[in-house]
Amino acid sequence: MTGTRGAGVVVATALVAAALLGGAGAERADGSCVLGVTYLGVPYLGTGAVAAADVGAPVGPAVRPGCDDAIVIGAPSTPEPDVAVVARRIDGVAPRFAVAVRPTGGASGPADLMVNGATPCTGATVAARLACLRARTARLRTGPALMAPVGARIGATVALGVRARPRASLRRGAEALLQHRVGTRWRLAARLPVTGAGARATVTIPAVPTGPYRIAERVRIDGSPVLLTAGVTVLPASPAP
Repeated sequence: MTGTRGAGVVVATALVAAALLGGAGAERADGSCVLGVTYLGVPYLGTGAVAAADVGAPVGPAVRPGCDDAIVIGAPSTPEPDVAVVARRIDGVAPRFAVAVRPTGGASGPADLMVNGATPCTGATVAARLACLRARTARLRTGPALMAPVGARIGATVALGVRARPRASLRRGAEALLQHRVGTRWRLAARLPVTGAGARATVTIPAVPTGPYRIAERVRIDGSPVLLTAGVTVLPASPAP
């Protein structure tokens, strides 16, 4: 699978705290930034640490957005620049779901666990999140699984594949569903007409608010109905030429 690369997606957030203490000069109120990176054009959020033994080889470049959470009273604020980092494989986890990023860029040691914002593995512990990520990866590799890009721009037509066991009969439906998560439930955002048949088809991403979604499609494999889902981050439409 290939993700849609685009402009960096900022995942830093501002916590505003300012106080006027009197006197001359600039006064700075610092907050905190959300730990995250942009990989394959979409945001991955930090959700804990991965042991060194589980950190694998590099899978590609990523960007850690600069932190711009400060307010300067009486002078312009200077945001930190974006930093290029290396995304690494996590043992048993597909990079489309999560990657590891070492804080200092070193070649050894533990790393930050960065989970794709469209992957709903939100267990209370790192072990639970890793178990969820590995279960999703196993399903992706063996099937049945829905294959979609990691990110897709509004208005883009993207491939929507189905991975099933060899020689299995496959029947696609007339539409897939674009859903967004509200609490613990998935809500309908748009209906996506499916063009094509067999293991490879296409859908067009409609004009919806950008952010993490999932695509859900009910198919028949060897005559049995199966609901398949795949996470996707909807990105802004491409600029007009």
